[in-house]
Amino acid sequence: MAKKDDLDLFGNPENEEKQNQFGGSNSFGGNDNSFGNNNNNSFGGNNNNNSFGGNNGGFGGFSNIDMGDVREEKPVNKKAIVAGIMAGVLVLGGGTGGYLYWNKSHKEKVAVETAKNLEKKRVSVLKSLENAIPSFTTKELLPEGEDVISNLDMEIVYMNENKVRTEFLKKILENAEVNASKSGIEYTHFNWSYLSAIMQNVDYEKIQKMYKDAGIDRKAHDFQDKLADLFSKYVSENYDKMVAKEGDYSRSYINSFAEPTKVVSMSLNEATTKEGKVTMELLNTLDKSLFGSDEFHNALDVFGLVATGDIGKKEETEKHKEWASRKKILEDYGSKIDKLPVNELKDVNNVLKDVLNDGYKVNIDDPKDAYKKALEELNKVEPVPWKIDSAKDLMEKFKKGSLTPYTWIGSYFLQNEYKDTEGKQIIVNAQIGDGSYDKPKALGSSFLTKAKGTDGKYHDVKVTLKSITTGQDAIKQSLEVDERNQGFTTTSDLILGVLMFTVENVTDDEIEIDSEFSLADKSINLVPRNGSMFGFKERIKLKGREIGQMSDWFFAKEVDTSNLIWGKTFNRAYPVVWQNVLADTVYDKYGRPRDRREREVVGNKAQDNVNDLEQKAELKKQQKDD
Repeated sequence: MAKKDDLDLFGNPENEEKQNQFGGSNSFGGNDNSFGNNNNNSFGGNNNNNSFGGNNGGFGGFSNIDMGDVREEKPVNKKAIVAGIMAGVLVLGGGTGGYLYWNKSHKEKVAVETAKNLEKKRVSVLKSLENAIPSFTTKELLPEGEDVISNLDMEIVYMNENKVRTEFLKKILENAEVNASKSGIEYTHFNWSYLSAIMQNVDYEKIQKMYKDAGIDRKAHDFQDKLADLFSKYVSENYDKMVAKEGDYSRSYINSFAEPTKVVSMSLNEATTKEGKVTMELLNTLDKSLFGSDEFHNALDVFGLVATGDIGKKEETEKHKEWASRKKILEDYGSKIDKLPVNELKDVNNVLKDVLNDGYKVNIDDPKDAYKKALEELNKVEPVPWKIDSAKDLMEKFKKGSLTPYTWIGSYFLQNEYKDTEGKQIIVNAQIGDGSYDKPKALGSSFLTKAKGTDGKYHDVKVTLKSITTGQDAIKQSLEVDERNQGFTTTSDLILGVLMFTVENVTDDEIEIDSEFSLADKSINLVPRNGSMFGFKERIKLKGREIGQMSDWFFAKEVDTSNLIWGKTFNRAYPVVWQNVLADTVYDKYGRPRDRREREVVGNKAQDNVNDLEQKAELKKQQKDD
């Protein structure tokens, strides 16, 4: 039994013997089954069974030992027990808190490390653009699932295997620089504003000579194409010296134009995705700055104007005349300075003082050295040599793109921002193919060819197939042309097709021509067409150099196995022009080449159409006779 001076944990001496009370027997703090006594089933007892904190049964041990007579032991100090328990709680709490702190810190470190690795990945993918852009492989850097080719990759498609244009394209792209960091990307490429100033103020005569030597006929149908080629050649040949400011491009006044290069910047979050891929927004921005900006188009216009002489006559500025006169004085004295007597050399210095700016000091002791330095100083202040009187006014009134065209390069601009002469936004597709069977003309690609006129003669024309529709779309389009085009159905064995195209008369004479489009097999066996359509413009009259809109149609079986050609009346007198539509297409909608589907039966398919029509006609005749 506990001593009287040993108080229950939460009781007093008077409550020691009371049972079922707070602090009594079988109580919280009592003798039996108590919290803090010497008995069985106790919490904090010493030598008892089934105790929590006892000697036998341990801390937290709940034993199944038989509860018999228990030897009374000397009780322990309850305050000490409480202190121990609290210490344990503190240790446990500290351990738990320590673990939680460690876990949080660990997670933060992992998060930081993950973010750093992702940042490195995003920077790395931007750096890879330096090789990807010139090799036209930026598609590989876009997020998976992108169903479009980047406009930068499309630029090589727009070149259409033109050697001089391709060299120009690669020169610009290969010399661009990419600087990437956690701040984002800085893409440095050739400055077109700098080029415009160079063409007017340095290479005026050079460009005109190139134009003359090329023998370009302004009235020729390919005048604009040849100007684009000449521009490409000029830039490619002079690019390195322009950027390095060597030779003629080292003159002091060139520094007043602009820097040879331009920087396009974009933040890391804008330029890359969270997964570490390049954004289409970045590629579009770069493509537009490279080949679709106002600065680039202005450079194309300036080149054409300088080449043709339309920009105006060049005249030396008054400032440059004054400068040139001073330089001539120096050069005259320089040519004879070695022959002058010693007593006259000092007089040279007086001349130098008069010729040079006030701030320049002449070395009196060494006139020869003074002359050399004087000439160097004078060259450092050369003003712009000439002006072109009508250039500024002409550029304001000039019809942009009318000389050097905008349509041969600049994929993003041509797909999204190009407008025709009437201000209507249109899509300019890449000019793909040469019109042969193996390299057919892609949709939207212009081609020079012949067309039979109502006079029985063949005339030179430029044709561009704008659209082709078949089936239900063609039926709908035919009704838009004329509501009388009724009766077509998609359940028929025959399929309706509608063509929309432009024809340009590239001669100076007025002509009247018919459409030369037709379906054919590989051997140029034509698929015949029966019937007529309302409203279709299959014949057109054009004045010299005029462009007109035409339309045509076909109604045939299995059109997907047939080829579309221009030249149905040529009869091999002129080469037909194969179109990359319907059967055996060579290029996809983005201009990327793909394996051609060789079908030996295509020829027979076309002939089958003929036989089928003949059989149906014969059957109808028999039915009518019967």
